[in-house]
Amino acid sequence: MRIAFDEHVAPKLADAIKALSGEEGILRVEIVSARQYAIPKAKSDVPWLEQFSRDGGKVVISGDARMRGKLHEQKALVEAGFIVIFFSRRWNNLNAYSKSAMLIKWWPVILAAIESAAPGQCFEIPCSWRGNKLKEVTPPGSKRKKPGPKPKDETGSTSEKDAAS
Repeated sequence: MRIAFDEHVAPKLADAIKALSGEEGILRVEIVSARQYAIPKAKSDVPWLEQFSRDGGKVVISGDARMRGKLHEQKALVEAGFIVIFFSRRWNNLNAYSKSAMLIKWWPVILAAIESAAPGQCFEIPCSWRGNKLKEVTPPGSKRKKPGPKPKDETGSTSEKDAAS
C-alpha cells in the first residue's frame, strides 16, 4: 500500500518510519513524500493529491492542521477515496525527537486503522503517549458508508422488512 506523507511532515520524520521497513517487516507499506508529486506554483494540495491518486496512492498522512478546514482539499481527499491520517494540532508543539518517538509509538495503531478503514475515512492521531485508538474525523456528508447499525426510519424500524410487519 502506498502512503504519502505531505509537505507538512518533516522529511526526516518520514525517513524514520521508512527506516523501519527492514526491521522484521514492521512497515509493510511503501512510504513516499508528497514532494514527489508537487506541482510547481500550485496554490493548493489538490494537484498533488490527484497525481498521487493516479499513481495508485491510497493513504495520506498530513501534518497540515488547516487542511481539514479547506473544503476543496477535503473534497479532493474524499473523492479520491484516500484514507487520511491527520496529526492533532498539539503535535505542532513537539520537537523533532518527540514527534519521531510519538509517531513510532502510534505506527502500529495507524497501520491497523489503515487496514480496517474504508476509502474516504479520516482519522486524527492524538498527541498522547497513552491510548491505542485514533479519533475518527471523517467529514460529515462524505459518501463513505460508516460501519455500524443502520439508521432507523421514522417508525423506529431498521429495514423495510421490519416496517412491513
